[in-house]
Amino acid sequence: MSDTTGPDAIVLFPASLVSNSIAGMNSPPSQTLHVLPEGSNATAWDLITYAPWLQVLPQSGAVPADVSVSINTSGLSPGVYTGKITFTSDMVTNCPHTAGVTLVLNPNVPVKVSTWRGAHNGAMSVSVDDGWGAYFDNLVRNGFTGIYVANGTIAPSFYPAFYSAGIDLGGHTASHNCAAAPGEAGWAPLEIEPNIKAICTQTPEPCHPAAWRNECTNCGKRCVL
Repeated sequence: MSDTTGPDAIVLFPASLVSNSIAGMNSPPSQTLHVLPEGSNATAWDLITYAPWLQVLPQSGAVPADVSVSINTSGLSPGVYTGKITFTSDMVTNCPHTAGVTLVLNPNVPVKVSTWRGAHNGAMSVSVDDGWGAYFDNLVRNGFTGIYVANGTIAPSFYPAFYSAGIDLGGHTASHNCAAAPGEAGWAPLEIEPNIKAICTQTPEPCHPAAWRNECTNCGKRCVL
């Protein structure tokens, strides 16, 4: 490098490079690093790379120049890799000058969008009617929950323990006698409200009447308050 009239500094553009690829797949496309003079005279340079997966051509030249930067992902495990390319020159004030290179290597796994909460493959809905405690042990043992629905005005004694285990407690009606409620206006005070009160005053289940769904099985009428 015999040139004694070189530029005051070298400018690298871009100052850093980022490549993305997938493990086991083809290496990412090469990128170009521009070596520019901060001045009007040309000067010679050499470069050094500090990562075995990083390759550059040419490895020496004079400014201005374009350097091809390529990455070989063969044998690399998924992860984030960092390297650098260092330019040296006898007559440049800011040498050695370094450009950073980052490789993001993602795992080769199939990706799909889950339509279920928590990225689960599916969902199961369990509901047990009329104050029965059936299948509680099976649910808890297998990590499932459900909704246990009670009729009447007295909540089952085991409901607090069920709630503590993650079970939701639901309301039904005070009785199964549709004739006991004189028309639509009589349903809430005679059949629905006493039933809801039993659940939210005799168990830890919060009292939220607007969310209770009640069904009269005799007449097939369903009400949502």
